[in-house]
Amino acid sequence: MQRPHASMVPTPGAATARSMLRRLSVHLRTALQDVRSSLWFVPTVLVVASMGLAFGLVEAQFGVGEALEDIYPRFFETSPDDARQLLSAIATSVLTVAGVTFSITAVTLSLVASQYTPRVVRSFMRSRKTQVALGVLMGVYVYALVVLRTVSGSPSPYVPNLAVIFAFVYVVAGIFVFIVFVHHIAAFIQPATIASDVYDETIRAMRETFPEELGDCAPEDTREAEVERAVAELAWHPLPAPEAGYIQAVDLGVLIRHAARARTIVRLGGRVGEFMIEGAPLLFVAHAPPDAASARRLLSAVHFGAHRTIEEDPTYGVRLLVDMALKGLSPGIHDPTTAMMCIDHLAALLLHAARRKIVQAHRGEDGAICAIVPRTRFEELLSDTIEPICLAAREQPQVLERLVVMLGAIGRELGPGSRRFAVRSQVAMVADQVSRLVPVPGRSRVMGVAARVREELDVMADVEPARP
Repeated sequence: MQRPHASMVPTPGAATARSMLRRLSVHLRTALQDVRSSLWFVPTVLVVASMGLAFGLVEAQFGVGEALEDIYPRFFETSPDDARQLLSAIATSVLTVAGVTFSITAVTLSLVASQYTPRVVRSFMRSRKTQVALGVLMGVYVYALVVLRTVSGSPSPYVPNLAVIFAFVYVVAGIFVFIVFVHHIAAFIQPATIASDVYDETIRAMRETFPEELGDCAPEDTREAEVERAVAELAWHPLPAPEAGYIQAVDLGVLIRHAARARTIVRLGGRVGEFMIEGAPLLFVAHAPPDAASARRLLSAVHFGAHRTIEEDPTYGVRLLVDMALKGLSPGIHDPTTAMMCIDHLAALLLHAARRKIVQAHRGEDGAICAIVPRTRFEELLSDTIEPICLAAREQPQVLERLVVMLGAIGRELGPGSRRFAVRSQVAMVADQVSRLVPVPGRSRVMGVAARVREELDVMADVEPARP
């Protein structure tokens, strides 16, 4: 059977020009992402580097150190007792500061998890400032211990003066790093900083996952309908999931190469970010089932994890901001300002998503469909963003007004089509929610804003598009 062609599906040839990280295997990419978001890797590297530096400077004493002692005797010459006291004081004080730093980190993680949402804790763990601060402080401690071990008294006194002097320099650097860390903590716990960090990471993920802009191509619903018609009559053979977990990443290259070689189509059974049960259909292969080796290779192209990540699932970043807004609107927190700040960032993310071409079908060099990876459509993303906030803010007219203003800003930037129609439907939903409220201050103002936005969107659309 000839494989269906889909000129409306973008070629993956542009993927070869992406960053080196995207060209790595899916497992290596996710491993690097896990290492980047860990609190152990960078500190461990800095501790090991500090040990190596201590050994190197001790050995350099026999050449460079002795030469410097001859040039600057007052500065570089130190007695064994003085060196021991200095290094012992450094090790003791730095260990105390490191304990305080770990305590501050634990308190910050607890505060962020309870005040906003536990899922933004990963942003703090990914912070290079946090990782470097912990690594430098522990590195100073280990450095002082290593150098202290080499200091000897009578009958053969030896002091690695070069290493001792550098210990003083290292402590000064550690004090500076600690000050920067405290400032970083004070800045990070601000809701604006958290929302901005999530926004930046989500924008990068959107540009990486959906590199093409919508432009003047065929409407998204038309492209999807053509793809569905092209593959509707095919016989699909499922491959069960080897484990349970969230789908974190998919190696499209493996799926496309197998499909091109076997002249078939491979379809993912769930979206990136969805939880998959062990044994549930994970992949579907058209025409004929693959052999055992090919099946293992295809299944290895899908990486599972214990949690969702933003890197290949930009909708998760949107969900984080929605969670922060809902937390701010909860009776226990009651922080509508944070909710409106999250709505502002959500407006920018939704508008960016509305301008991107959300690709679900990928083809090979011959133009035939090879892989289908389901993605969240803009209409679904908009609904999942607006409706929970609207429900939580049913007694907060100022938040509902901000939602309507946000929808109006998005709708004015979109061209005619199902996406603008979805925006208008959400404006109507918010207006209906407001109309059901008992009379509260600001209710009539929100109704007026909603009416003006709906009228403006109606004027912009000559003909309302048919619903898909």
